[in-house]
Parts: sequence; C-alpha cells; structure tokens
Amino acid sequence: EGDFIMLCDHDDLLTPDAFYEMAQAIMNHPECDCVYSDEDKIDQAGKNVYEPHFKPDFNIDMLRSENYICHLFAVRKTLTDTYGGFNSVYDGAQDFDFILRMCEHAREVVHVPKVLYHWRSSPASTASNPESKMYAYKAGAAAVKAHYERALPEVKITDVIKGANYGLYHVLFHFDEKPLISVIIPNKDHIADLERAVSSLLEKSTWGNFEVIIVENNSEQEETFRFYETLQKKYSQVRVLNYAGEFNYSAVNNMGVKAAKGEYILLMNNDVELIEETSVEEMMGYAQREDVGAVGCRLLYENGAIQHAGVIIGIGVADHAFKGTFSADGTYFNRAMTPQDYSAVTAAVMLTKKSVYLEAGGLDEKLAVAFNDIDYCLKLNKLGKHVVYNPYACFHHYESLSRGLDNTSEKNARYMSELSLFTQRWQEIYKQGDPYYNPNLTLEKTDFSLRKIS
Repeated sequence: EGDFIMLCDHDDLLTPDAFYEMAQAIMNHPECDCVYSDEDKIDQAGKNVYEPHFKPDFNIDMLRSENYICHLFAVRKTLTDTYGGFNSVYDGAQDFDFILRMCEHAREVVHVPKVLYHWRSSPASTASNPESKMYAYKAGAAAVKAHYERALPEVKITDVIKGANYGLYHVLFHFDEKPLISVIIPNKDHIADLERAVSSLLEKSTWGNFEVIIVENNSEQEETFRFYETLQKKYSQVRVLNYAGEFNYSAVNNMGVKAAKGEYILLMNNDVELIEETSVEEMMGYAQREDVGAVGCRLLYENGAIQHAGVIIGIGVADHAFKGTFSADGTYFNRAMTPQDYSAVTAAVMLTKKSVYLEAGGLDEKLAVAFNDIDYCLKLNKLGKHVVYNPYACFHHYESLSRGLDNTSEKNARYMSELSLFTQRWQEIYKQGDPYYNPNLTLEKTDFSLRKIS
C-alpha cells in the first residue's frame, strides 16, 4: 500500500537514517520516481564496513554498462504497477533488469550521496566473489540487450559481452552504413607527430570513411609544407587549410568544422596515435544517438599510464580522471574501464555531430587555448545532451608536443584571463559540485580517493 517500493536483501543492513534520507529526497523532488543511495560492504559478523561505493548522480550510460545503482533503491509503486516487477527471464540479474525498466520510465531519478546500505559479503555472494554466480552475468547481458531494444531501437547492437571485469558489460555496435567523419587536426610543424596521427587513423582504423582536414597555423619550417603535399598525394582523404592568425585553438577548429563535409566531426590533436583499431566504431556507437552531444576516449601517455579517462570539474579547475594511473581495470570501481556519462571529455580526441557543434556555437574563440573543450561539453549539457566517455576507444596522447607549455608571462596572462572567463561562466557547477563525481570523494587528487574530513 506504500507509495514507494524499496529493495533490500534479507541479510543486509540499513543505516538508522536510511528511511529518513530516502523520504527527504523524495519530498525535495516532486517528480522523483526512483531514488538510490551510496553503499558499502559489511563482513559476516556485521562489525566491519569497507569498500564504500560513492556513486555519481543518475548516469544512464554507466547503468547500461553495469548495475551501479544496486542498493539502496526505491521506486514509485505506480511505475511497478504499470511496467511490472521482477521478470524470471533475467533470474540472477532480475534486479538489474528491474532497475533498467523503472529508470526508462522515471520522470526523475534522484541520488542520495550518503551510505545508507551495508551489503553483506560472504564467499558465495557477488559482493565478495564475482565469479560465484556466472549465470547472473549472462542474465545481466541479456537485460542490457533488452533495454537497448526498448529504449534505443534505432541503435543496432551485435552483442553484449563481458567488459573489463565480471559485472561490466561491453556493448558491441553494428552499423549498416558508415557515415563520413571529418577529422579536424590543427598543426604547426612537428611533421613526424602529424604523420603518426594521420597514418595510424587512416591505416589502422576499421571505420574507413574519413576526410582529414589539417588546419595549418603558422608553421615556420619549409619541410612542413613539402610534407603536406606528400601527405595529400599519399592519402586522397587529406586536405590542408590555412589559418593565418595567431594560435587560437578554438578558431582553428571552428574554421576546420566550417569546411567539413562530414555529418560527424572528430576533433583530434596532432600528437595522438590510434591504439585500438575499433576505436571510432566504439565512439560512434554513442555519438549516433540524438541525446548524445560528444564522445571521448581513453588516452594513454607513451609509458601506458592513463592521461584521460573523463574530466572531473572541481579538481583544480577541472582535471582528467585517473591521470597517471597505470592499471585501468584497477581503478575505483573500475570507472576508468566503464563507459559512462561525464560533465566533459577532452577534445584531444572528441567525436561530435557537426549539427550539434554548430548548434552549441562551436568552440568559444574567447577561450583561445584553455578550457575551450570543457566549455563546449558544458554547453552540450545545457542543451540536454550527454557527454560520453568510452574506454574501449583508446589512443596514445603525447600531450603539448606541438604548442609547448604555458611558461611565459604572456601565456600566463592569457591563461588567467581564460580561467576567469570560464569559472565565472560555469560558477554554478562549482557551487553544486560535478554531478558525475561525488561529494565524498577528494578534490585534491584524480584517483577517486576519499575526501578527508577536517
């Protein structure tokens, strides 16, 4: 007879304030149809708690990759009356299927960023031994596939397979046709880097349908211009435009996009190198959707450490998740290897629709060097578009080889000016906190470690 149905396992524990916090969240959000909290694990004796899972606010693409919501979860009873309860077809992952179906129809899914649930860990439970219930993961994959058929029938998938670990689901996308992607690469000299970037994409990528627009900007070496001619003879997809003004990353890319023939735009630095040959398919799987504005990828330094796994607003101004970490599948709850929504991704390799790029006004030319990609992503958020990070798309990024570092007084002054413009424009997200992070996690490092309580 209750207004909401709450799911709990019989041997787990609720915190004393669990009902109060969930009820308060529901009352504070009149359109709330689903609500979930953070959680941790508790030992068999019921004494020691550990592994707190501090989750993001509702993250639909993370949910399509794993049941990150799990516990504690409550849903408005009218939704269960309309769309049904547990489905025995998905036994072992019946809660995952249930959560997916409820969230598909919820007006609002609310997150309470507090641990309200202690998940009992035993040798036979998935909490402590993920391989103890293999049938559950097969059922979970089937639930994800069924969700795509219901919620995104226009997106064709080949299969849903095991991701980096059990409980993570990797969706493989299918394309009847492969639309033209215009690759925009700003460049000044550094022909060895440029050759590596272009050749790795055109020779290794399984996508195939590209045009590459190199936007030349104030190169000083004659061999650079000879190389452009050689490159265009080698690859018919390559053409070179000339941007004569002083370096302005936003203006250079905007010029390239304006000249692009493709339906999709791949912004790409000249100091990257394709690693995974299916990277563009992986990114296009998300970029093709109407509700997605941009897609980023996992970027690695030359030594294999993570350079980018999404952007967190508020660490400094904004910083790359898990930067400098070596084991991608050993990150906090595997987030570096989980496709998910973020507030922003870097434009070192970023895929977006040309129509969306133009609708958002492109990159802001007042942000000539710094924060222009993050600003673009935040503009997409305001348009109601998701910004997706897909780790299965992977490139090397040799970072700032071409432009150099901001270590002169002139560059420092420009940086401070752009910093001021950016932070004033987006001050609301700094006040509220990044919705794809969690207030219980630190703003001092990028490894998702716990915030220190002073």
